Amino acid sequence: MKDLKSAVLSDIQRHAGLVAKNADKYVALLMKSSESKSNTEKAVNRKELDKCKKRLGEISTLIQKLYENMVFELITQERFAEMSQNLEAENVELKKRSAELENALTDYDKKSSNVDSFAKLIQEYIDITELDAELIHTLIEKIVVHEKEEVDGETVREIDIYYRFIGNVGQCEGGINAT
Repeated sequence: MKDLKSAVLSDIQRHAGLVAKNADKYVALLMKSSESKSNTEKAVNRKELDKCKKRLGEISTLIQKLYENMVFELITQERFAEMSQNLEAENVELKKRSAELENALTDYDKKSSNVDSFAKLIQEYIDITELDAELIHTLIEKIVVHEKEEVDGETVREIDIYYRFIGNVGQCEGGINAT
């Protein structure tokens, strides 16, 4: 636990030090990091959202054509009910997935605007020497401690720190000793 505390404190001090040296450069670096990670994900999500919307349009057309086929007795009412039920179920799933994708795309945009907020917040902790619960709750969203592994003959655990507003901006240097 002591190693975890010192690793988290060290990472906070590193970020605060970078802000102290050159806040504008730090913000630009975080923006670039955030954008490069999310641009790929954003493009994939945008492409999937476009496919969902296209398929939703196709489903609407298919249901209309199925109805016409039933009215003109080209298919039975039972067949119409079965096919339209399947299409309606797909329609519900696609609408749900579309909403998830739209929320994710909105979150990407929010994350970029949150970089400035984080830089201002961490600036208050330039001279920090000790962790306390308030500091952790103010700056950190979550900490992920990975399994033990051997690195250069030493057993360590890697940790990922997810900061409020900006998420994980890189691994904590060196991890922690796994004792």
